[in-house]
Amino acid sequence: MGLLSTKAASQSTPLLITLPVLTIWFHRFCKGRYEPAFIRYPLQEAMMKDTLERNREPNLNLKDYLQNAYIHPVFKGGDESENESDAASEDSDQELELVPTKRQSRRTTPFPSIHSGSSHPSLSEVHINSQP
Repeated sequence: MGLLSTKAASQSTPLLITLPVLTIWFHRFCKGRYEPAFIRYPLQEAMMKDTLERNREPNLNLKDYLQNAYIHPVFKGGDESENESDAASEDSDQELELVPTKRQSRRTTPFPSIHSGSSHPSLSEVHINSQP
C-alpha cells in the first residue's frame, strides 16, 4: 500500500485497505453459510445416496430434472400429472434392489452410533420393563 502511494496511485490505496476486511468477512460468511451443510450431511453419506439413486433410476437425466425442479406448479405444463402417475406405477412394479457399498469400520470413532444396540433399549426390553 505504501509503494502504491509513492507511485502516483494514491487514489487506489483506500480501496486496497478494504480488501483484507472484505476477505475476512467473506470467509466468515462462507464458513457460516456452507460449513454446517457438510457437518450435518457428510460427503460419504451423499456418495452413498447418489449410488443408490443411480441404481434405482439408471436412465434419470439429472440436468432436465434439475431444470424443472424449482418451477412453481402453476407454471409447469399439464403433462406432469400423467408423468407422475406413470412414475408411480413403475415404482410399484420395480422391486427394491440391494446395492453393495463400501463401508469403513467405525470402531475408531469416539462417539457411539445412534443406531447401536447399546445406546437404546430394544422394544422387547421396554415391554418387559413396563410390565409390573
